[in-house]
Amino acid sequence: KDLSRLGRNSSLTGLYINFTFPKYNVRYIAINDHFDTIDPNSTDSDIAGIKNWFNEFFAKDTSRKIRAVQKAKGERGVPLTTNVPFGYLKDPNDHNHLIPDPETAPVVVKIYDLVLKGWGNHRIRDYLRETKVPVPSWYMHIRGIEDKSHMFPDEESKYIWRPDTLRLLIRNRVYCGDCVLCKSDTVFKTKKHFKTDEADWITVENTHEPIVSRETWERANELVAVKRREYKETLKDDLNIFSGLLKCADCGKALSRRKYGSNSSHMIYVCGTYAT
Repeated sequence: KDLSRLGRNSSLTGLYINFTFPKYNVRYIAINDHFDTIDPNSTDSDIAGIKNWFNEFFAKDTSRKIRAVQKAKGERGVPLTTNVPFGYLKDPNDHNHLIPDPETAPVVVKIYDLVLKGWGNHRIRDYLRETKVPVPSWYMHIRGIEDKSHMFPDEESKYIWRPDTLRLLIRNRVYCGDCVLCKSDTVFKTKKHFKTDEADWITVENTHEPIVSRETWERANELVAVKRREYKETLKDDLNIFSGLLKCADCGKALSRRKYGSNSSHMIYVCGTYAT
């Protein structure tokens, strides 16, 4: 129909018209713009570059207006994503409102409980696999939200939680009732996604019913922010609750826990710098 149908990127559109099409003997016709590459010396060809620039400007201006509308929605606490977070459903009476999912919300509560007990990422993953708790993408698949069949070649694969899935779930403020928006953006021409600075995020508190209390969310994130080490073998059930928290007053390094004598129930904390 017109030059804008070929593209709204003036640089690429000009490259096609002036170099690519002539190189491969391609004839391009834009009826509404009276443009035809068979006659490169026509006056319509001369202003094609200007029209391409205006087409790009129009698309960029439209994109800017859409971003402004999205930002206004975000400031009101309206979710901007199509898929809802794991543990929630869209309210049937208001698709912009989230309600806890009775099937998956208990899984979120259990994960936070394990974090508060001092369990690390790997231990929680093992627990979820042993108790056969499906991953979030499995629920998306069986509910017809998105085809994820390629991710589950066998029965066991749907119980294998990725470390990043747990980490993002624990850090997500949506579970304490908040809505955090504008965490990413795109470059207009390339459509490349990039993460925005945390200072540019929009956080609206108490937009929906929380799955965990705000105190639970804050405490869980305090714990995962500290590098912790879990004891295995005989000490697996006796987790070091002070791991990563106790520091040497002299050198500032974390204190490590060691057995005192032959009695494993007696433990001491020592600094590796001064330990002998």
